[in-house]
Amino acid sequence: MWFTRHQRDLPWRRTRDPYAILVSEIMLQQTQVDRVIPAYDAWLRRYPTVRHLARATPRDVLLAWEGMGYNRRALYLRRAAQEILARFGGRVPTSVEDLETLPGVGRYTAAAVVTFATGQPHPLADTNVRRVTTRIFAGTRPPKSLATERGLLRLVQDTMPTRAVLSTPASHWGHALMDFGALVCRARPRCGVCPVQTYCRAYPAVLSSRASRRPSTREARSARPQPDRMYRGRILQLVRERDPHPVPARDIGPRVFPGFSPSDRPWLFFLLSRLVRERLLTWEEGKRAVRFPT
Repeated sequence: MWFTRHQRDLPWRRTRDPYAILVSEIMLQQTQVDRVIPAYDAWLRRYPTVRHLARATPRDVLLAWEGMGYNRRALYLRRAAQEILARFGGRVPTSVEDLETLPGVGRYTAAAVVTFATGQPHPLADTNVRRVTTRIFAGTRPPKSLATERGLLRLVQDTMPTRAVLSTPASHWGHALMDFGALVCRARPRCGVCPVQTYCRAYPAVLSSRASRRPSTREARSARPQPDRMYRGRILQLVRERDPHPVPARDIGPRVFPGFSPSDRPWLFFLLSRLVRERLLTWEEGKRAVRFPT
């Protein structure tokens, strides 16, 4: 079996602790594995249990989230820990329905935590799983039903094993699909080393369809060199570097946007206001500076 020989050695696969697995799944939502590994280890050293995390301040968790991007996830994790402490006695629930009630936890994250913490398989459908499953079973032009999460989960459910395969537990199926999508069935697939090439409905058309793709007009044209989320991340990184001192708003523009000019000030104020509304920052000195909330 391919997974037995090629599976990735990832730290969250060495535990059945639902809290540690929840941390890993939240981190992996928007961040690549190689960046998550050191952050995951550092986070668990700093916040080894739900109780430790629930007692942390927003400033603490935002500082600890350095380098991960999509900083709201840090606040979601903290709020989830507080709710777990208040509603579940500090024990991370192991039912999909209970997990879905927590901040920042959607259907996929809930199913992944339950699957990997309990060994009871649930259909999982992240980006890699979507790509692998649709290519193998539906080809390069999948039906519209697979464009929805419900349709994709139905396909995954129908094709996943319900018992061990060659001594590999059925709960490892999700890990196997994720690794296969990350290592072989990539966005630019490595069809030459694919062990299921013979059965794949997308092969060989997937090779020509990827090679001929051109950026859309929307992808090629942008008002700014990078999306706003990149500048938001730079703002938060600057605040980390200056912590615990507030950062004057006048210092931020030239640091986060090369070529910053007076005409960009409304845009910068818009970004800062959004970050404040999302409780990632707080105003200081009559809206002339920002810092992390405490």
